[in-house]
Amino acid sequence: KRYVLLTGTKGGQPEFGLEQKQTFPLADVLTMWEGYYLLLWRSPNAGMKSILPGQSSNYVLWLRQQLANVDSTHQDGNWSLYYDNALKKRVVAFQQSHHLTADGKVNAQTIIHLDNLNGAPGAPQLSQAN
Repeated sequence: KRYVLLTGTKGGQPEFGLEQKQTFPLADVLTMWEGYYLLLWRSPNAGMKSILPGQSSNYVLWLRQQLANVDSTHQDGNWSLYYDNALKKRVVAFQQSHHLTADGKVNAQTIIHLDNLNGAPGAPQLSQAN
């Protein structure tokens, strides 16, 4: 077994950070990869692990702001701290469009996708080169 760091893609091939960056054919990687991975990630808000329908908090405000950036929904800025049904529908639509579990529960996977799309400062990013 070997553990390697996936750093991005180059010419459609996975690129790994070994002693120097190296690419391998995707088919070869898939025959050796057992499907497990470790993702190092830090929540954008300390203590925020999930945001659930019916919850009322500043995390809900953060969620509304992130979704507004992604789906270009312009509101008057008087956003509610309450996670209502309208927000749940937006979250479910977002989750469906990103092939996540579409249950309206905002967990780490959904937060990571929102962070990546919104260019969160300090968030790790995979690179893509031609």
